[in-house]
Amino acid sequence: MDTNFIILGRAEYPIDELPFKKLKKLLPVINRVARAMSVGRLDDADMDDLGSILIAATGLSMETLDEMPILMRELGPAFKAIVALAGLKPAGEVSSGEESAGALTGTNSTPT
Repeated sequence: MDTNFIILGRAEYPIDELPFKKLKKLLPVINRVARAMSVGRLDDADMDDLGSILIAATGLSMETLDEMPILMRELGPAFKAIVALAGLKPAGEVSSGEESAGALTGTNSTPT
C-alpha cells in the first residue's frame, strides 16, 4: 500500500484512510469545511472543523496542531488529499479541476 502524505508547517505527515466509525462522524464536518472552502470563507468554527479532520487523518494532537506554523496555502491541498483518500469528491466536480460549491459525494466506486 502506498503511503499518502500531506504538508503542514512545511513538513510531510502521513495520512491514513479513515475507518468507517471516524468517517461517519466526520462526514458532516467535511461537508461544512468543503462548503466554506468553496466560497473562500473559513471562520473560527470552520478552522476547528478542519483541525478535527487533520487530527483524524494524521493522528496529531490538537495541541501539536495549534502550535504548528501552518501556511494557509497548505490547508486546501491537505484537505483535498484527506477527502480523496476517503473516496469523496466535491459534488458536481468537473474534470478540469474547477472547484464547485456544495457537499461531498462518494466517487464512482463508492455508493452514495
